[in-house]
Amino acid sequence: MIAVKKINNKNIVVNCELIQTIEGGSDTVITMKSGEKLIVADRPEEIVRKVIEYKRAISGSGIDVHVHREEIELEAVKE
Repeated sequence: MIAVKKINNKNIVVNCELIQTIEGGSDTVITMKSGEKLIVADRPEEIVRKVIEYKRAISGSGIDVHVHREEIELEAVKE
């Protein structure tokens, strides 16, 4: 689960396992696997970072995240 902020400044918690797509623009639109769309203030890069941090916390695996403007790179970290 990750916390995001809706455009009305209310915080909500989203099950990141159910996210299908994240679209950037003036607002960020998260489309859930159910088809529901959430409009949030968080940038797509922030959401991806939160998802990776969540998955890292539950799996214990090492993943480095490098965010460069519109592109997101994931790099495995050797332990």
